[in-house]
Amino acid sequence: MKNQVLIAALIAAAASVSDAFSVAPAARSSAPSVAGTISHHGDLRIASRSQFASKVVFEEGGSSAPFKNRRSHRGHRRVRAGLLHTLPQHEDAPLEVPSQDNDETFDVKTTATLIGGQSVLIVIAAAAAAILGTANLGLGLGFKLSVNACRAGAMATLPLFLLAYGLDFVEKGVPALQDVTKATQRSVLALLGRRRKPVAALVTSLALGAAAGLGEEMMFRGVLQSELANRLGDGFAIASSSLIFGALHAVTPLYAALATLASLYFGFLYQSSQNLAIPIICHGVYDVGALIWAHWTVTAMSSDEQTEIINWIGPQDRKGDVDA
Repeated sequence: MKNQVLIAALIAAAASVSDAFSVAPAARSSAPSVAGTISHHGDLRIASRSQFASKVVFEEGGSSAPFKNRRSHRGHRRVRAGLLHTLPQHEDAPLEVPSQDNDETFDVKTTATLIGGQSVLIVIAAAAAAILGTANLGLGLGFKLSVNACRAGAMATLPLFLLAYGLDFVEKGVPALQDVTKATQRSVLALLGRRRKPVAALVTSLALGAAAGLGEEMMFRGVLQSELANRLGDGFAIASSSLIFGALHAVTPLYAALATLASLYFGFLYQSSQNLAIPIICHGVYDVGALIWAHWTVTAMSSDEQTEIINWIGPQDRKGDVDA
């Protein structure tokens, strides 16, 4: 009974960490728990950080500061980043995006806060593993970070990227898929800004991919899946831990479903290999690739198209407008 209570507490702790960092990335370091500024009237206020000289405010039906037109992304394939759960997001959260004229500064504090939030899961997972007696502090007895494991993990990303590529072809006719893409693109704009920053994007992607890959795989596969499997069997363990994983990534309903699907895949990789290094590498490499590609895609848009993404209203908020 004691172990069951601890597992429940572990899930609650993961939910708390996810919720604490579930606002838009650029707002996390300054407003981790403030009310969202997207109202049910459709207004979205976007304010730059204090180090930026100007503020940009958009309101429904209002005008915005003039932007220089940049090359359009029309004719350019949009990223299918539906499985990019490195960036916990909240569609009703305050969003801060650097203005077009003040987009060169890279906010290290915001990035460090986001990486720190992901890294907290490593500590929680290790602590829970120590109490539960999970092998190797949640990494499992078979953990081995070898060349073969790295190769296997990298190769295992291929089905994920193929799925993402395939979803691209049906996105135009599926509004729910469009919402997933816009949610991801909006967070990437908030994190890295409107202009292309190759070095900053690479460093940020690698750091976030490593933190998410290690922290989330230790938590959901190394500890939660392993402990549930010992008590209730592999099938139940993989399914239940994946449902929890998806619920904690519920940016949109479809986003949660895609995250659940990815989690099932990571769970299968761990169960079949018994080496947590493989799903860690797979998870991290996919997140790195998806984040970099999302940054490349949004920075290829015109300023008007970027503004449209920034002003995107999520399905829950749209539902609120209808109910009101």
